[in-house]
Amino acid sequence: MPMSGLLCSTSQGWPSVFYVHAVITLICLVLWCILYRDQPGDARWISVYELTLINDGKTDKKTKESDEKLPIRMIFQALPVWAIWIAALGNMYSIQMVVVFAPTYISQVLGLPIVSVGLTAALPTLLQFVVKMFAGTASDKITSLTETTKVRLFNTIAFLGMGIFLIALAYTPADRTTVALIFLISSTTILGFNTGGFFKSSALVCRQYSYFVNAIVQLIMCIAMLTVPFVVTSLTPNGKSDEWYYVFILHAGFLFITNIAFCKFGKGSAATFTYSAGIPVGGTVGEQLVGSAFL
Repeated sequence: MPMSGLLCSTSQGWPSVFYVHAVITLICLVLWCILYRDQPGDARWISVYELTLINDGKTDKKTKESDEKLPIRMIFQALPVWAIWIAALGNMYSIQMVVVFAPTYISQVLGLPIVSVGLTAALPTLLQFVVKMFAGTASDKITSLTETTKVRLFNTIAFLGMGIFLIALAYTPADRTTVALIFLISSTTILGFNTGGFFKSSALVCRQYSYFVNAIVQLIMCIAMLTVPFVVTSLTPNGKSDEWYYVFILHAGFLFITNIAFCKFGKGSAATFTYSAGIPVGGTVGEQLVGSAFL
């Protein structure tokens, strides 16, 4: 975003944004082709500890044909899984609203120049990344609480925190630019605690089948990307501050509702459909390794 704002202000205008990002994408593709390995054991820089942690609970390729089928029916009957998907709805709709429309709000309502818009709109996402790293580590280091309590606590911090900041932003006059920016940036930043919330719950609850549950989470994200623009543009036809009030209040309320559902049904322990011979797959060695990392 900062780069886009800077490029837009040059004589080359918007076309330069697409050309530059196309080149960057091509460079990333080349680097991926050079560095990617199909198996973790083929990576040159991996340690024995990391390899053991990654492979813990995974099936052996030799026995793959005899593996049990994906228990789709049991997955869809599990309330903790639905809690993850409901939380994903609140998360994806809110973050897409900010990521896609923060530049519009900053430019049209707060009146910042285009160069400043790019940098300001990118700051929330950058700070959220930092919070995600902190929250993930903090969640692992906390041993006085159960995993279920931790995922509910971290999810509440993320969702309730963002909702409160969005409500505060809704009631902030457009001429209070600095205050509005603080609330906007803080709302997205605090959502980074979700890494210790429903995201972690997905791995803990679904274990070896988390790929399927996370695929649905990605589907929810795609649906949010497609539908959020219709919601926001229908509520802000003129781009006025009083119209954005309803956008922020709506998304704040949605965050509160989805978090209540997650706190009610969300879990931090393996679901029964992950059990193999009565033992949740990946529930012993992996937990011991994670715990030993902080000794």
